[in-house]
Amino acid sequence: MNRIRLWVLVMVTLGILTGCDGCDDGFGPQMVRYTGMSDNGTYQLEITENLNRAIYAPATGDNYKLTLLPSNKISTGTITVSGTSITLTPDKAGTTGTIGITISGSGISAITVTGGTVQWNGDTSAITAVATLTPVGSSGFEGIWAGTITNQENTSLTAHYTIVAASGKWSGYQDGEFLDKGTYTVSGNTVNMAITQEYVNNAWQNQTGTATGTISGNRFTFTSGFTASIFTRQL
Repeated sequence: MNRIRLWVLVMVTLGILTGCDGCDDGFGPQMVRYTGMSDNGTYQLEITENLNRAIYAPATGDNYKLTLLPSNKISTGTITVSGTSITLTPDKAGTTGTIGITISGSGISAITVTGGTVQWNGDTSAITAVATLTPVGSSGFEGIWAGTITNQENTSLTAHYTIVAASGKWSGYQDGEFLDKGTYTVSGNTVNMAITQEYVNNAWQNQTGTATGTISGNRFTFTSGFTASIFTRQL
């Protein structure tokens, strides 16, 4: 696979993750989304009501879908709610354990696994605990963005990038794989990004580079580091 780097000589990938307070089209079941990012990837929990309720908040018996980016592994089942903690009971056959989700604001701050074996749907890989995640919101640069990047040196090469950003940190995924991560600052509608590490040979390695962009509504446009690259907020 051709990797497109965004920094000066190479194009760096940027990844972002975001949390959504609630999404409801007014017709079907209502849904709420929580997101958290870590070095292991970005976890996104979607909870859908199983009975119509005028004002929606997650309740015991509702359905869930937990997704891990960038691998897009999925777990589904039902939930039990207790305060700011949500217990997920997977519907995958043979499951003996449960998944604990700690909610902070509109994001996920921790994941626990108790009671036995818990696996992702579709394969035998285990869902593991994550002691600390950075909750992801959906304001300013914080959130999930997606776009297509064009190689600066070979314009025939493009790649899909997802940017997950929160609390001054961002993660970048290219075509479903880890690529880069780093830090960012925001001044007005200008975002200054720094790359600190790159994922190479299944391990994070130190790296340096910078990129700058501007936010306008639900669009983020790079002004340096990328070639006219426009990202759209996903939530």
